[in-house]
Amino acid sequence: MSSTHPPNEARRICGICPAGCWVVVTFDKAGKIDTVRPDTSSPLGMICKLGEHSREIVYSENRLKHPLRRKGPKGTYNFERISWETAYEILVERLQKIKAESGPEATAIYTGRGSFELALCDIFQPKGVTVSSASI
Repeated sequence: MSSTHPPNEARRICGICPAGCWVVVTFDKAGKIDTVRPDTSSPLGMICKLGEHSREIVYSENRLKHPLRRKGPKGTYNFERISWETAYEILVERLQKIKAESGPEATAIYTGRGSFELALCDIFQPKGVTVSSASI
């Protein structure tokens, strides 16, 4: 922690989206995020709307914190909580089945960013340029 910040503040790199903005985080008495603001001492000190709302995102009561397995038909949102070990076993079993039936080239991994793509536009998109329809 930098000596220029009070004990409840720290300079960090925001992890809410992949932009990696430099921020100053203040913490409440329980050690949880209180506020996040740009670190103006850095040329990368900026923040997008998601970063500004990182406390709400991190501590949301609707945030998934455990693996879930579907119990009912699609669309019913009927899920049960399972352990990380069980989730991993299911994943390995299904990938091994695909490999046995169709070969190892039959699988792929997609590492897209979903809605976080727009956060990058907040920071890096030139003013006056329309957001790509691929990002919406």
